[in-house]
Amino acid sequence: MKRPHQFWAPLIALFTGAPAKEIAQPRLQDLEPVDGITCLRVVHDPRGANPTRTKNADSARTIPIHPELLRVGLLDYIEDVRSVGGARLFPHLPMDSMGKREKYISRDFNEKHLPEVGVHQPRRKVFHSFRDTVETALHANDANPVQIDEWIGHKPESMGASRYKAKYTPAQFAELVLPRLRYAGLDLRALRYSPGLWNDWLSKNLRA
Repeated sequence: MKRPHQFWAPLIALFTGAPAKEIAQPRLQDLEPVDGITCLRVVHDPRGANPTRTKNADSARTIPIHPELLRVGLLDYIEDVRSVGGARLFPHLPMDSMGKREKYISRDFNEKHLPEVGVHQPRRKVFHSFRDTVETALHANDANPVQIDEWIGHKPESMGASRYKAKYTPAQFAELVLPRLRYAGLDLRALRYSPGLWNDWLSKNLRA
């Protein structure tokens, strides 16, 4: 974990179910409190100063940051990024010709990390598998399917949910979904971000 995305992106995926594209692109303004709850806002803003894009309308959503990410030190890292002049969560990730920034997140995890830990199955066990992991955990812990779809950014399956229901608020997600996003036997208590860890490197590697 020599770079910020190598440390944070898998953790964020594990506790949000967001794909690499959505994890690579947030601006710091997309990681601010909403009604007093620190949230991740997945936003479609392709013409902004720091463009962001979503796959479809259902992908745009605001979900609360999991307490485990806060405990590990995500807010400390965000402050570090802000202190070196970064405007995005991973200000060192370059944008490709298609307006995407996720290349190094997927490549480093799939082609480097997974082979090192012996869990390498091309196209079967990859970074995107975190999405299935989150859905599986929520189902196993009795989360409502409509809540799961909206949390993940899927189109609601039922006609009633897709046509008539207002989106869940961060407070509702925090009450209804976060307690169910847990993994039996997973102990991350020894994991903690060291503030300032990448400040010098980031200050020299900021990208537009």
